[in-house]
Amino acid sequence: MMNRVNTNTEELRGELDRLAKSALDSALNSLFNEIEKKLFTRADHTSNQHDKSELFEKIAQLKNSRNDFEETLYSVIRESNPILNQINWASVVQNRSLALQMEDMIAHAKAKYGIEHAQYESRVKSLNLTEKESFPQHLYTVSSITFGFIKASHHFQSDIRDSLIRSLGTHVLYKLEPLYILLNDLLIQSGVLPEVKSKRPPQRSELESLIDAISDSESLIQEQLNEHSRISSEELQNFLKSSVDNKDVFLQSKSSWSPKTLIEAVIERFRKSHPSLQSKTELHSNDQEIITLAGAILSDLINNNDINPIIKNQAISLQAIVLNTAFTDTDFFSNLKNPAREVLNKLVMLGSDPYLSTDDIKKIANSVKSFIRSTSSKETPAFETLSEELDGIENNELGHVAAPRAGNHSLSSSITTRSRNRITFIINSAIGAALLSDEASAFLAKVLNPFMIHVLMTHGRQCDEWKEALAVLDNVIQLEVKSASDIRDVLIVESKVKELIKNPILGDDFFKVAVQKTAADHYLTYLKNKRTQFSIIQKRKEEERETQATSNIDQLNSESVVEQVEAAELKNAAKVSSIPLPQAHKNGIEANDGRSAEVDVPKTDAAVPVEETNQPEPEPSPYENLCSDPRIKQFLDRHILNNEWLQIYTSDDAALRRLKASKVNMELKIVSFANRNGEITLVLPIAQFISDLLENRSNPVFDNPNYNSAKQQLLDTIKSEDLI
Repeated sequence: MMNRVNTNTEELRGELDRLAKSALDSALNSLFNEIEKKLFTRADHTSNQHDKSELFEKIAQLKNSRNDFEETLYSVIRESNPILNQINWASVVQNRSLALQMEDMIAHAKAKYGIEHAQYESRVKSLNLTEKESFPQHLYTVSSITFGFIKASHHFQSDIRDSLIRSLGTHVLYKLEPLYILLNDLLIQSGVLPEVKSKRPPQRSELESLIDAISDSESLIQEQLNEHSRISSEELQNFLKSSVDNKDVFLQSKSSWSPKTLIEAVIERFRKSHPSLQSKTELHSNDQEIITLAGAILSDLINNNDINPIIKNQAISLQAIVLNTAFTDTDFFSNLKNPAREVLNKLVMLGSDPYLSTDDIKKIANSVKSFIRSTSSKETPAFETLSEELDGIENNELGHVAAPRAGNHSLSSSITTRSRNRITFIINSAIGAALLSDEASAFLAKVLNPFMIHVLMTHGRQCDEWKEALAVLDNVIQLEVKSASDIRDVLIVESKVKELIKNPILGDDFFKVAVQKTAADHYLTYLKNKRTQFSIIQKRKEEERETQATSNIDQLNSESVVEQVEAAELKNAAKVSSIPLPQAHKNGIEANDGRSAEVDVPKTDAAVPVEETNQPEPEPSPYENLCSDPRIKQFLDRHILNNEWLQIYTSDDAALRRLKASKVNMELKIVSFANRNGEITLVLPIAQFISDLLENRSNPVFDNPNYNSAKQQLLDTIKSEDLI
């Protein structure tokens, strides 16, 4: 049955593996590139930062898990899978709709090259009769490839997995006809069922040869046309140099930048400046990649809404110089210490600084303008000089002006120094003239300061940790300066401080430093004592209010109260007496010459003015009383603490935050919220959060009929009981 020609079993299996892997690798490249392109396009067109981050995380997973995917795929394909003798795709995929799509894909693939596949399958089964271990029955068949693909796709999230499976037919299965032609030819040459001949004629007809020759000519002509339509690297670089000299700006937009729009703008400007080269509408792949990477760096700066518009305008004006530098400076992309990259990073840092003065903003803009005017294509751009000028402006603002030091200094040390100065400036500016307790001052200096320095250097000022740190800074200072007497203010600060201390950014070694641990412990003890004091004061006030409500008017010592009592007595006496008013007044004075004198007027009447002078305490929000209502706790447990994404209202001038409720603490009367990494980033009083939910300021991100129904039912119930 089998007559191997210069081939043994091991060599034949090795050649089969090589051919199959080459074809499948090519198809998988096409598939993964297509999925990545779709994800990147979605990320590029969404303005929601959370959605954008999730899409980029999926792209990262697609890249990082691909090796594991391919190892699993080839492992399953190359082993014996008896399940393929009678397989139920619905049970394998666990998705009825996807299973039906897969069955259609397999049927369509076999319709395209069924004869070639059937012949190959017969030959593999023939080999399996004598070489079961070397040649599994379904080796490299459409069924085994599909089965292995499904098994391997479990390395990805469900949505990526479904996208891969839906694209399996177009990018993999339908492209395997050449593979089975090659595998059949190899097996025939090796003497495996040579009598099962392919229906393809062994010799190519003259007509087919002619068609191929014409196709080759067309391909050559098309390639020449493509080459004619491409802008050569030399033409592009000469154009960029002239753009630097002419101070050209390719893309004027101040937002919604992308590498694609920048490439289109560069090509459009090139065609306008070269009327004789209107047919050139493309870039060479290497040139396009360089502009894409440089465009991504510029887009990150220009699309940042936190950057001052004046500084952003100057960054836009730098685009020709930056693109030309990307082509001429070999370490522009690979070296973070590259002077051009340092300038862009400093523009981001300074431009997004809310404490930067108007004068400093003008200085930065003027420095960049001067740099652009003095830069020409004949000389290397003086990015180092501009970088030093930006350092000088920042140091001047921080009050740390120092003469430039000769010699090189490390980038990391300069960044650390700038970050330390920046954080010290921010904390001192927030404190201002406020007098803080020793414990609060030590906490800000020894704990919050190093935390903010680390966040600034590693995560930047757009992350949740930075916002959390600023919130803690504000809460600590406000608790000190406004002389709060409400225990809830202390509880909120205490909760936020504890969450900050637990933040994984600090690491396990942070509180091994005695100074930092002591500062944190002392401040928490200080807050605990403050909470106890406020509790005692609040209890004392309640007792005083009860005493005042039950005490007799004769026990009051206030002169103002006595005068009001006398006025009340005089008024009543005037109404019931026929004595003229002056005489009555005189008798009143003589009768009240001592405070214990009796007056024949009901004391309840005299007490009326006293009640008017004692203003009632402001009533607490009705939502405060609802905090302990078991129906509220039940609603939160069922419809909020269910892994649901929420849009959380924090203030009128802040964007809604997209978080998940992490925990409801009935003892502290707070709700804590976590980001997508499970890190607590927000804490709100239960009363405020319930108020925001019932008044539609905070809501689930995705519409949920069960939540809507339960909330309306709860709202109707508490309104019917006049609780709000």
